[in-house]
Amino acid sequence: MAPPRSKTLSDRPDIPAFRSALGSRRWTPADAQVVLAAHQESGLTLAAFARRHRLSLQRLYAWRRHLDSARRPDVTRSPQFLPVRVVGPAVEPPDPVIEIVLAGDRRVRVHGAVDAAILARVIEVLEPAAC
Repeated sequence: MAPPRSKTLSDRPDIPAFRSALGSRRWTPADAQVVLAAHQESGLTLAAFARRHRLSLQRLYAWRRHLDSARRPDVTRSPQFLPVRVVGPAVEPPDPVIEIVLAGDRRVRVHGAVDAAILARVIEVLEPAAC
């Protein structure tokens, strides 16, 4: 058996602001907030709430959208940079690696900083110039 149907919110004398909003042709944002808060408390879908109180569903949707957009930050503003603080240990980049491919697919790999003259001498020894 279904639970007994409670009085509608508009019949309750303890919610004069709600009754006042229902009787108004034009709602102020405060009126809309009262009605939408009553909808939230009711637990009904917006369509069922509108039917129960003989309200226009489109009016409720429009006010909900209007009030939600007023609460949201303005997303049309230009993006801004915000300060950032890095915490934790600094990560050192890995040592650079140089790989030189010689004849016969032989490879020389050098990790980290190397003296250019020494590297040239090593290559000269491994790959003598053709006569």
